[in-house]
Formats: sequence, C-alpha cells, structure tokens
Amino acid sequence: MLTLDSFAEDLGTYLEPSQVDQVVKAYNFASDAHAGQKRKSGEPYITH
Repeated sequence: MLTLDSFAEDLGTYLEPSQVDQVVKAYNFASDAHAGQKRKSGEPYITH
C-alpha cells in the first residue's frame, strides 16, 4: 500500500516543494473531513 510519505516523495520528483505541500495538506484535509466514514462496500472512504 502506498503511504502518504512515499507518495509525497514521488511527487517531489516532478513538483515544486510548495506544490507537494499543497497535495499533502489537501489529503490531510479530506482524510480529517471523512474520518470514520465508510463506503457502501464497508471500505474506508479515503483509501488513497
């Protein structure tokens, strides 16, 4: 499974650091907003 850290590291190969920070902040915002939510299938709402 891809971790946020490894994803951010991969993004850093073609994005500026400030852009990577924006992606990480957006992921954390979405993760917090959907904490505890599940899809109809039972899987967590945020999976990647």
